[in-house]
Amino acid sequence: MRLPKDNLKKIITLSVPLAATQLSLHFMGFVDVLVSGRINETILGAVGLGTTVFFTCGLLGLGIALALDPVISQAIGSGDEKKAHHALWQGHYAAGVNAIFLTALTWCAAYALRFMDIEQGLYENALVYVEARLPALSFFLFAMNLKSYLQSHHLTKPIFVSAIVANVVNFVGDVWLCGAVLPENWQWIVPPGAMSLDAWGVAAASTVAGFVQMAWLFWPTKMASKGFQVPKLDLPTIKHLYRLGFPISGQLLLEVGSFSIVLLLMARHSTTAAAAHQVALQITSLSFSICVGIGAAASVQVGRAVGSLNGKDMVESGWSTFLITAVFMLVCGVIMWVFPLHIARFVTNQEGVIAMAGSLVFIAGFSQLGDGLQTSGAGVLRGLGITKLTFYANIIGHWGVGLPTGLILTYVLDIGIQGLWWGLTAGLGTVALIYLATFYRAQHRPVGDFRV
Repeated sequence: MRLPKDNLKKIITLSVPLAATQLSLHFMGFVDVLVSGRINETILGAVGLGTTVFFTCGLLGLGIALALDPVISQAIGSGDEKKAHHALWQGHYAAGVNAIFLTALTWCAAYALRFMDIEQGLYENALVYVEARLPALSFFLFAMNLKSYLQSHHLTKPIFVSAIVANVVNFVGDVWLCGAVLPENWQWIVPPGAMSLDAWGVAAASTVAGFVQMAWLFWPTKMASKGFQVPKLDLPTIKHLYRLGFPISGQLLLEVGSFSIVLLLMARHSTTAAAAHQVALQITSLSFSICVGIGAAASVQVGRAVGSLNGKDMVESGWSTFLITAVFMLVCGVIMWVFPLHIARFVTNQEGVIAMAGSLVFIAGFSQLGDGLQTSGAGVLRGLGITKLTFYANIIGHWGVGLPTGLILTYVLDIGIQGLWWGLTAGLGTVALIYLATFYRAQHRPVGDFRV
């Protein structure tokens, strides 16, 4: 098949601002790790553990927001702006209910850490972190709905600007709320009156940043939907979003759940191991975030092609996405193989953590291709409205292949905690292969089969 230059260009054009936005959002978490990693390894591990609990629970609501991608993009592709606006508001109604439930669930999950044989200091700081982040759950879900609507209209500038503003707010908040305990070489950026609120300060800064981003996206969304009335509650549409969204939430939970179990096993091993895992995870999250942006662009372009019944654009947009992702992640993998210790040292100055994290970063280099293809591939399949299969693929990949492989390598063959990361690598690769095979089969079906 010839290189689809036109659709390749469209995917790249839309991917750049969306990938930059995702990178910017993940950079907030990266800054949190940089700050907490300069306090001590207990705070670093607690922020990692608390973040895992927060986002794992939040994924239950995120799937519903992501279900808006094919619905809105296909509506726009078919020229039905009213349907797109209607879907956005039904997503808002669902997000409001989800936020109430997930706030309670997240606190309970954080409190349950005390029963998991984790060091007391690690558990207590993780709970403090989660409690300060609870209000951000609702901000996060509403912002994702607004983002879906804007990106489906190719209005990416306000999304990118909102992420930059949120990063500035988060950074200023981190150094102000935690600056008093940062090392001497960081004091030049610490403002007067800085406090030492540790895990609570890191979380509070992220919560305020989340609110700012949500508020920033509201006005451009209102302008894009000008002329439409706020629709009433439409239960059939909400049920449809849940039918599409639950498998997406399940897919995300299965993937993140496998990483969460690895983190818990690391935390049971030692605080140093938990901190090293967090360092490696933040590094891989940077490249992963780029692929999330590429996948978001793919979801929009593939969805629009389906909405306009253009099978050629649907196929070319999908394969362009996989090509762009493969090239980018291979480059990232090489960098991680060559500079693992340098990368770990950039994140933290805790020498015990650096050595262990370096070995995990090296292994992560092997996971990059699989991680990227399964991330952007999920966006391609989401544009087609294929969500149930991604759920089953993650059961097979992460729980049927990845975790068993990691547990055998670590506790049976006794190669150390690095075996857990080899398992994660195997799981990601398996899911990527299933997605590629699924799209290969989908390209031979009539495009109308994928209307949602």
